[in-house]
Amino acid sequence: MEWMVKSKAYQEAFRTFNKFNPDSFSISKVVFTVENAFYDNKLNYEGFEKALKQRAELVKQILKRENLNLKNNTALNYGIMKLYQQNNNYYDKKTKRTYSVKPFRYDFEDFRGEKDYTKMFISKMLYTGKGQCHSMPLNYLMIAEQLGAKAWLSLAPQHSFIQFSDNNNNLMNFETTNGNLVSPNWLQQSGFINANALKSKTYLDTLNQRQLYAQCLSDLLLGYMYKFGYDNFAEQMRQRILQVNPNNTTANIIDANIKTQIALQKINAVGRPKEQDLPNFPEAYQAYLNMQAAYDVVDGLGYHDMPKEAYQKWLKSMDKAKRNRKM
Repeated sequence: MEWMVKSKAYQEAFRTFNKFNPDSFSISKVVFTVENAFYDNKLNYEGFEKALKQRAELVKQILKRENLNLKNNTALNYGIMKLYQQNNNYYDKKTKRTYSVKPFRYDFEDFRGEKDYTKMFISKMLYTGKGQCHSMPLNYLMIAEQLGAKAWLSLAPQHSFIQFSDNNNNLMNFETTNGNLVSPNWLQQSGFINANALKSKTYLDTLNQRQLYAQCLSDLLLGYMYKFGYDNFAEQMRQRILQVNPNNTTANIIDANIKTQIALQKINAVGRPKEQDLPNFPEAYQAYLNMQAAYDVVDGLGYHDMPKEAYQKWLKSMDKAKRNRKM
């Protein structure tokens, strides 16, 4: 009963997720569902959406000032990028005043949300103007949704960024953390992207709707585990993620971690025999095989954990790899 009460918001959020169509959904509503569950249903969607609409209106004003077509996808993405690159003037029709709006900035403090999990939330970013590699690209997608622009989320180790097509159908890579267009070569310079990752399209590829749905549902799962740990309900969510996208890295990594814990417990219980002697202990040996199989899946996806220090060094190398491209 205590669990039922404390986890009520997550139960409701999971039911809401199951009502969304994985092939066609509002990214704004999905992200709000994730963050609202963590806040125990205390977020206000109207305020959340209003903040997004104001940013979308600012993009329209930017494009109008530069005489760009509001129906052109490249122009729309150009306008959204400006929100990450420079100060922009916003004219408030109600007050008839013009305000200077600062660009979104990267928040280097606790960027993985280890001390404060909400550091990774878009609701926090809309309020403070600062985000990180999880919130900043999702925020971009939600503004694009308001404008009817096409853009996609793409992943790298411990990182995500935006991709969109220009007028010549060239795929552009936009790094939201500092507002630069970057080359695929720079994205691969982290040293943590291998051939398996490229072959399986784990990294540097556009996420389709189902993959994005699964990625957002994995955010719901991680938030739940941050609060309550791993249990049957977490496993329910994990299974749903794999049902939608069997190659989701988060769901598969969690599976490998859980099976590792089980294997270690069973191996320790029989006296920690050597690997070659494990077949003499059927239950422990089967747990060991299950663990190995889970890691084979993760390895096949090309996942490699990227240490915090390596990630920061890679991100800072952006300043040396700026790509000024004409839209």
